[in-house]
Amino acid sequence: MSRPSAEEKVYLDEIQGIFREISAFLKILSLYPPEHPAVAPAVERTYRKFEGFLRSRGPLSFGISEEEVILTGEDDKEHHFSSDLARRLHGVGLLTLRVDPGLTREELLLFGRLLARPPDDSKSTGSFDQALKEGGATHIVPTLIDYKKILEQSGDNPDREEKNFWRSLVRKVQEGDNEALQEMSDSLQNPEGLQAMLSMVKDHPDTPSEGGGYAKACAEVQRKVFENLDDTQRKEFSGGLVSQILKKGNDEKGLNALRKTFSHFSDDMVLEVLAGAVVKEGKIDNRITSVFQDMLKGSDREKTLLQKAGTRKKNGRRGSYSPEVWEQIRTFLLSGSEKQFMSRDYHQGLEDLHTGNLPDLPVFFDRETLLEIQASLSEERIAARNREVLLDLIRVEDRPDQLRSCLEELREVLTEEALTGNLTSIFSLLREAFSPERVPATSKRATMTNVLLQMEEESWYAVVLRNIGHLKKDEYEFLKGLTTNRPHEAASLLVQLLAKEKSLTGRKRIATLLVLLGTEALPVLLPALKDDRWYLVRNVVMILGRIGDASCIDTLLPLIAHERFQVPREVLHTFSRIGGNRVVPIIRRLLLNRQNQMEPGLQKAAAVALKRIGSPKAGRVLKEGLANKNKRVQQICTQVLKGLV
Repeated sequence: MSRPSAEEKVYLDEIQGIFREISAFLKILSLYPPEHPAVAPAVERTYRKFEGFLRSRGPLSFGISEEEVILTGEDDKEHHFSSDLARRLHGVGLLTLRVDPGLTREELLLFGRLLARPPDDSKSTGSFDQALKEGGATHIVPTLIDYKKILEQSGDNPDREEKNFWRSLVRKVQEGDNEALQEMSDSLQNPEGLQAMLSMVKDHPDTPSEGGGYAKACAEVQRKVFENLDDTQRKEFSGGLVSQILKKGNDEKGLNALRKTFSHFSDDMVLEVLAGAVVKEGKIDNRITSVFQDMLKGSDREKTLLQKAGTRKKNGRRGSYSPEVWEQIRTFLLSGSEKQFMSRDYHQGLEDLHTGNLPDLPVFFDRETLLEIQASLSEERIAARNREVLLDLIRVEDRPDQLRSCLEELREVLTEEALTGNLTSIFSLLREAFSPERVPATSKRATMTNVLLQMEEESWYAVVLRNIGHLKKDEYEFLKGLTTNRPHEAASLLVQLLAKEKSLTGRKRIATLLVLLGTEALPVLLPALKDDRWYLVRNVVMILGRIGDASCIDTLLPLIAHERFQVPREVLHTFSRIGGNRVVPIIRRLLLNRQNQMEPGLQKAAAVALKRIGSPKAGRVLKEGLANKNKRVQQICTQVLKGLV
C-alpha cells in the first residue's frame, strides 16, 4: 500500500482535526443546554476550523458508514476515519454529506443541535434534511439519504398516518416541493435506496380519494422510480402493479383510486403494465380494461401507444418482452375490449424461451426440441436471416422508392455494426450487396452508393474512415471503389480526417483516396492550404502535386515563404511535377539567393526540383550555379548534376 505524499498527509491531518473538533463539539451540545458557558467557545472553535479549511480547500464531501467517515483525498484514494460523527450521521439516515464554503456559525450550531439530539427524542424521527432546510442551513447539504432507514424510524411511531414516509413524500410533491422529488431520485442511484422505494411502490400503489392532485403526485413519484429501473426491474415493477389491479377485483373504490393514478402514467409505464398483464394472465381482462378505459379514450394518446407498441414489436427480442406480447397489446389498443389471446402457459413458454429459462417450460417439450426452438429465436439467427432477406430484396427491387427504402434499412444496419466496432461485418455486408451476381447493372450500383454513403460524423462510412489505418488490404481496396463515387462529399470528410489521423499507414491511405478523387477534390483541398496546422498544409501540397493540376501553381506560390521548412520543400517538390518552365524563375531566385539567407536544405530542394523539371532552361540555371560566388551553391549544384543528391 502506497503512503500518502507530504502534501496529502497535511490535508488528511486537517480533516482529522476537523472531525475531532466536531465530535467534541457534539459531546458538549449533548451535555449542556444552549445557554451554558461551554457552548459558545465550542461553536467558535469548530467554526474557525471549518471556515479556514473551506476557504483554502473548497467544499468538503464525505460518505458515511455505521462506524466510519469515508473521504476521497486529493490523491483520489479512499481514506477511512473512525469517528463519533459517522455514528450520529448514519443514525439520521445520511449516506453522504457536503459542506460548502460560506458556512455560518448559525448553520453550524443548527447542524450540531440536530445531531446532538438523543435517539429517543420524539422529534428525532423527523427528516434531518428537512430540519436543515427549515432552519435555513444552505451550506450543509445531505447529497444521498437512506430512505429505508428513515422509513423504518417512522414506522415505529404510533402516528403512522402522519409519519408514513410514502404518503409524506407524495404530499410534498403534491405541494410543489420539487427538491423532495429530486432527492428521492438521487437516492435511487444507491442500490439500497432503490430497493427501499421499490418496496414502498409495491406496498402503497393506491391513493386516498382526496382529489386528482394527490393521484398525479403519486404517479410522478412512481414515474421517477420507473425511470431508474432496468428491463428486469421494470418487469417486476409492472407485475406488482398488475397484481394490485387484479387484487382489487370488484372493489370499485380501490379501482377508482388506481385509475386516477394510472391516468398520469407515462406511455412507457402504461405499456409495461399492459405487457405485465398479458404475461401474468395470458390476457388483458375486464379489470385491466376498467382501469385503462378512461386513459384510452383520447385518440391522440391511443395513437402514440400504438406506435410505441409497434416499435417494441419491431425491435424483436432486444426488449424486455417478446414481439408476440407487443402484438397482442396492439390488438387490445385497437379493439379496446376484453380479449383472450392465448393461454397463460403459451405466454409463459414464450417468455421462458425469450429469457433462456428452459427448465421451467412444460414437460411435453423434449430438451432437444427446446434447444432448436431457442436457437431459432436467438437474436443472432434472426438478425442474420433478416439481412439475407434484405439483400435479396435489394437484388430484385427495381422500383426507385422501394429500392431506396431497402437501402436506407441496410444503411441503418451498417451504422449499428459501426457503432459496435464490427468492421469485418460491415465489409461482408457491402461485398454481398455489391456483388456482380446480385447487382450487375452499373446504374443500380451508383444509386446504391449514393444512398448508402452518408458523410455525417456518426455514419458507418465516417467510422470506417477513422479506422482506415487498421483495415485489411482487401477492405481498403473495396473502400477505394466506393469513395470515388461521391468525390466532393468524400473529399471534405477525408481532409478533416487527414488532420487527425495519427498512423502513417492511415495518412498514406487517406492521401491516396484524395488523389484518386482528382480535380473533384480541389474545391476542398485548396482552402485547406490556409490552415494553421503546417503538417496538414504539407500533406495537402503533396496531394496536389500527385493530382497534377497546373492551375494550382498560383495558389501554392505564397507557401514558398511559409515559416516551417517542410512546407516550402514540399511546394518545390510539387512544382517539379506540375510547374515546368513556368516555375523555373521562381526556383532560380531561391537557389541563387544573393543574401545567402536561404535554408541550405531548401536550396538543395530547389536544385533537385530543377533537375526533375529537366528542361534546357532548368539545366542552364544549374550550370549558372556552378559559377556562383557562394561556395555552398556551387557544391549543391555540383552534387545534383553529378546525381549525388
